[in-house]
Amino acid sequence: MLINDFKKVYPNADYVVNLIPIYGAPYYGFESNQDMMDKYGETFMRHFEKPYISVDIYPFHTNEKDVDMQIVTNHKAIAETAKKYNAEKTFILQSSAGAEFEEDLCEGDMRWQVYAALAFGADNLCYYCYSVPKGREYNYCILNADNTPSKMYYFVKEINNEIQSFASAFLAYDWDKSIGVSGSVDQTFRVSPIE
Repeated sequence: MLINDFKKVYPNADYVVNLIPIYGAPYYGFESNQDMMDKYGETFMRHFEKPYISVDIYPFHTNEKDVDMQIVTNHKAIAETAKKYNAEKTFILQSSAGAEFEEDLCEGDMRWQVYAALAFGADNLCYYCYSVPKGREYNYCILNADNTPSKMYYFVKEINNEIQSFASAFLAYDWDKSIGVSGSVDQTFRVSPIE
């Protein structure tokens, strides 16, 4: 079994499997999103002393629509599965701009990703990518192509410092459910449970 082979080579390391976003479930042969989450949980979480779930969802693709619903649907599935197996949740957030992604990201885009993950009980946040990978045509990541800090570096630094100020209080609680709020400054807000 792959996990046993991994543990033979790296006995002190945690075995981590990064889950594909749920919109990939049919592409990879799963009957449904729930089928994928159930198989993932049974295979990679039920047997571990310290279960861990990780997913990367990059919402800012060129011409992407329904980004809010994709994030909510994915984060909810991760949170529910993690709760079932008492697993630690890591969300990998998009910090790359250009190429297949939107040409530019702003601080609000990063805040939206971070706080959406926190609303679904994130234990850890990671970013794709820290530096521009060779062969990728990204405009920037957290670092520019020349390895100098990009504007993303400063956005992420400020947001991470902000959330560290309340991290100990936040992490003292477990996720139970999330409530959605939608609207804009000139419209009435609607609040409803995320079903």
